[in-house]
Amino acid sequence: MMFIFSMVLATQLARLLPLGLSKVKISKNFESWLGHVPIAILTALVVPEFFNLEAQHGQIAVNQMFVFAGIFCFAIGYASKNLLLTTFAGILFVAIYRFAVLG
Repeated sequence: MMFIFSMVLATQLARLLPLGLSKVKISKNFESWLGHVPIAILTALVVPEFFNLEAQHGQIAVNQMFVFAGIFCFAIGYASKNLLLTTFAGILFVAIYRFAVLG
């Protein structure tokens, strides 16, 4: 029962805390630092997909499909500046690559 109560408390704090902090003034340096947080999270999610770590041998192998898809998506995103188009182009690239190359 205590576990459920603590989960409810954590959930409600996560929802209510930003409302209370919305009136707090933050420094420009901290605001600038917060601007880099989404980039860091995206990097932490995307970069490990480029590599396969084999636990048995401790070797790192490059996942070519995701590297090529990343390069392709970067080019599409840079040219179009359209997130939706870039996402669909990446999904289509991976689907075609898996069908054509991997069989």
